[in-house]
Amino acid sequence: MPELPEVETTLRGISPHIKNQTALKVIIRQPKLRWLIPTELPQLIEQHTLQSLRRRAKYLLLNFDTGTLLIHLGMSGSLRVITDNTPVAKHDHFDIQFTNNKSIRLTDPRRFGAVLWLGTAPESHPPLSKLGPEPLGTEITANYLYQKSRSKKVSIKQFLRGVAIFAKACFGHPSPSKRQKLNATTNAFGAPDVLRTCHFAITIVNSVLAS
Repeated sequence: MPELPEVETTLRGISPHIKNQTALKVIIRQPKLRWLIPTELPQLIEQHTLQSLRRRAKYLLLNFDTGTLLIHLGMSGSLRVITDNTPVAKHDHFDIQFTNNKSIRLTDPRRFGAVLWLGTAPESHPPLSKLGPEPLGTEITANYLYQKSRSKKVSIKQFLRGVAIFAKACFGHPSPSKRQKLNATTNAFGAPDVLRTCHFAITIVNSVLAS
């Protein structure tokens, strides 16, 4: 499954080729993905300009002058830039062709991805409406974690993986020596509950991994 870093890499890879370009043609070869691709997409996108692109959690958001298109890569999907004469393969389900002879193509063998039209207020639509802040954003502080963890009776990992807490959790993999030092530091607090752990988490992890 493409994780958040891969989705961010995809965003940065396709953006220079299609930003500020006008969509020439929308091709829907297989509409039955996780949800049906809207049949009205050609009318909504063709001859309109792609003004900006951004990522929200693991969703790619393409902002046209008529509204926002959401693309999710699902379990096995990929989104790449191609030229208009690139041959079509078995699992190439969706294209947007632009006037600069570039296209983006969604390939999704397992068809768990999604192409949805969110209109002009994307943040009010599911699945975006219930997402928490971005994991690397400035909103994530020790106090934020403390307040969100009030009255929670779940494991730390389960709490941190809730999309209402973080849009998408990112788990690092420190070296064995740093992991041992981190464990020793957290164990010094005894067996802290969720509230104490979240309150100390950012300070502890940052200090240990930086040492």
